[in-house]
Amino acid sequence: MDPITRVVDACRLRGLSRARLLAGCDGAPAGGRDVPPDTAEAARAPVRGGTAVIGMYVELRTMNPFGTLPDVNKALERYALFTPLIVFDAQQRPQPWLAAAWDTVRVAPDSLELTFRLRHDVRWHDGQPVTSADVAFTFERAKDPRTGYVDMAAFAPYSPRVLTPDPYTVVLRLRVHPDFLEPWFLLPPLPRHVLGDVPPEQLVQHPFGTSPVGSGPFRFVRRRPGNDWVFEANPDFPAALGGRPYLDRLVYRTIPEQTGLLAEVLTGRVDIALSIRPAQVAQLRASPELRVLEVPSANWVFLGLNARLPFFDTRAERQAIRYALDRKAIVDGIMGGFNVLGRATVTPVHWAFDSTDAALAPVPDPAQARRLLEQSGWQDRDGDGIREDAAGRPFRFPLMVWQGGGSYQEMAEVIQAQLREVGVAVSVRVLEFNTFVARIDGTPPAAGAAARPVPGALVPGDVRARDFAAAIGDWTDSLRKDASQ
Repeated sequence: MDPITRVVDACRLRGLSRARLLAGCDGAPAGGRDVPPDTAEAARAPVRGGTAVIGMYVELRTMNPFGTLPDVNKALERYALFTPLIVFDAQQRPQPWLAAAWDTVRVAPDSLELTFRLRHDVRWHDGQPVTSADVAFTFERAKDPRTGYVDMAAFAPYSPRVLTPDPYTVVLRLRVHPDFLEPWFLLPPLPRHVLGDVPPEQLVQHPFGTSPVGSGPFRFVRRRPGNDWVFEANPDFPAALGGRPYLDRLVYRTIPEQTGLLAEVLTGRVDIALSIRPAQVAQLRASPELRVLEVPSANWVFLGLNARLPFFDTRAERQAIRYALDRKAIVDGIMGGFNVLGRATVTPVHWAFDSTDAALAPVPDPAQARRLLEQSGWQDRDGDGIREDAAGRPFRFPLMVWQGGGSYQEMAEVIQAQLREVGVAVSVRVLEFNTFVARIDGTPPAAGAAARPVPGALVPGDVRARDFAAAIGDWTDSLRKDASQ
C-alpha cells in the first residue's frame, strides 16, 4: 500500500481537502495500523511519495472549468490542476492564492473598482507564466453567453470591462455585492495562449477538456474514459503556495456503484471515497485502518419537477406533491441523521440561514394533497387507485435518480410509496450520472448555433427537450445569493 492513510470522506461539499492531499493525507507511513507504538510520533510527520486514489460513482468527462458540474470535478480543478485567484478558509473567508493581494475603491455609490495583483511565480504546466492576460481572457469568455459557462450568473455584478495595465495587474468594475470575490474561486484562470483562438461556442467541447494544461500543484498525465484520471506532482509549484505536493500521484477512479466503492475502500484499492451512503458509515468506522470524516456541507438535495408537463404546470399540483411528502421521515430514515431539513437554497452553513424559520419543519398533510388534486381535476375515475384527468390520462410519471446515488434511489422509493397514498403513481428510473444530467438539461447539439444556452436556464424560445418528468438531484450552495439573477 502507498504511504498514505486510507480516508473515507463522508461529506459531499467541497469534494477534496487540499491540505490532506498536499500533505500526503497526514503522511501516515505504509502499513497503517502496523506502525509500532514507539514510532507513532514520527509517523505523524509528513512523508513524501505515494499515490492517493480517489473513488466516486461519477464519471468525470472533462477538466474544462467552463463546462464542469460535479462537485468533485470542480474540486480537482480548483485545488489540484489549476490555481484560482483566491481560496476560502474554514470560516469561508477569502485568502490570497494566485492573487497575492487585491484592493477595492468605491467609484460610485453602488460601484467598486477591484484591482488584483498577481503572483509572479506561477506557471502553466507547459512553462509559460500565468499573467493578467489569462485572467482577462477567462473573465471575458465567462461573461460571453456563447461560451455557456455553467456559473456565468456569478459574474453578473461585474461590468464587461477589464483592464490589464501590466502582466500581473487586473482591474475590473462591479456593483457592490457582499460575495463579490466568490466568482474568482469558482472559476480558475485558463491559458490564453492555448485557448485564445478557440471560438467561444466551441470552448466547452474543446479537446483541452480531456488533455488540459493547468497551473496547479498537480499536472495532467492521462485519462481513460469511464475508468480514471491520473495527475502527477508539479515540482515547480511555488513554495509560498505549498511547493511540490508530498504525493507523487493523484488518481481519480470511476466506480459506478456504491457497494463496489465500499468494497474497494475496505480492500485498500481506494484511499479516499467521496459521498458514501449513511448506511455504510458504521461498517467503515469498524475498520481500524479507516477514518470517516464528517464536514458541514453546503450541498442541498431537491426533488425537481418539470413544470412544462400537465402534471406539474399549476401551483396547486406542485403544492399537492409537497403536502403528500413526509420529508422528515425521509431525512431521519434514509439519511441516518447526517442531513437536516432545509428550505430553498440557503443551507445551514450559509451566514443568511435562519434556524428559527418555521418552514424548516413542514408538517405533511396528505388530506390537503388530496383536496388540491381534486380541485385540479385529478380524480380516481375508474376505481384503480390512481387519479386521472378529465381526458382519462392517469397521474403517472417516472422519477429519475442516478446510478451510484444509492440513498437517492431509496429516497425515490419512499416518495413513490408516499405519493401512492394520494393516488399518484411513480416509477423509479436509474440512469448513469451524465445521462441523468443530459436528460434534465436537454441542451440540443450546438452545430451552427450562435449561442449555447446556460444549462438549466429557462429562456424565451428555449427548444431543449428536457426529457424528464421528475428527478432527485443535488446542488452545492454558493455564498452569492441574488434572487434577481
